[in-house]
Amino acid sequence: MRQTLRVTLPEFDPQLKTVLERARTAGFFGPGPLRVHLASCRGFDEAVKDARAAASGGELPARPGRTRVVDLGAGGGLPGLPVAVWNSTLEVVLLDTSAKRTAFLQWAVAELGIGDRVTVVEGRAEEFAHSPERGRFDLAIARGFASPGITMECAAPLLAPDGRLLVAGPPGGRRWNDAELAALGLEALASVHGREGHGREGEDRGSDGSGDDAEVSNGEPASEGSTVAVVEVLRRIGQLDDRIPRPWRQLSKRPRPVEQSGESSAGT
Repeated sequence: MRQTLRVTLPEFDPQLKTVLERARTAGFFGPGPLRVHLASCRGFDEAVKDARAAASGGELPARPGRTRVVDLGAGGGLPGLPVAVWNSTLEVVLLDTSAKRTAFLQWAVAELGIGDRVTVVEGRAEEFAHSPERGRFDLAIARGFASPGITMECAAPLLAPDGRLLVAGPPGGRRWNDAELAALGLEALASVHGREGHGREGEDRGSDGSGDDAEVSNGEPASEGSTVAVVEVLRRIGQLDDRIPRPWRQLSKRPRPVEQSGESSAGT
């Protein structure tokens, strides 16, 4: 299933803008207009809202407390910080291996006043997945973490049954190797395609960053605007070998071929 979002980005929270500008200055994410980076985050935000709507509608098992989210390779805070700011009932873990980046994230969380529900963890994803946090997240998100095979193997064990993995994809989406995904306890659900529209300047997004500017439809992508964000949505299913994920040396040398042969294996 392909969902098309027409993402418009009017003015957003000035505090969040200041934080993200500082992250870009520090070199924590790539060049390009900040609104394009935020368009990618809005794709993640819509996918998060869809997953939570499925949970509240009874399509997913109800779990007590806040919806728990882990951002793998959180870097400069995209998409984890905007998603946390726009969704005040999420409990978010920002995971990164770099002491420099996690120090920045600690400052950003305090600056944004979200420290009561956002935690920064310095560590490796393949080790974190073998910690007591294994299987305790409703959602895992990854925008620029690693190649698809490594991302899937690190993320899947962190998800609770029927949890969702949201991962950035190439403009045309991906064709998955279903057998390899199943070996990791995952199945592909949808591709969410975000296209930049022409929202009204100064439009009020509301306290959660949502607004009436995001159009969701099934079928072919809309013709208006260029694709600025693709988010692949996968679901946690079945049992998973306790040895997954493998140590980094094995992961990096032999990542699982989760995409069909002949498809792009560009990192997320």
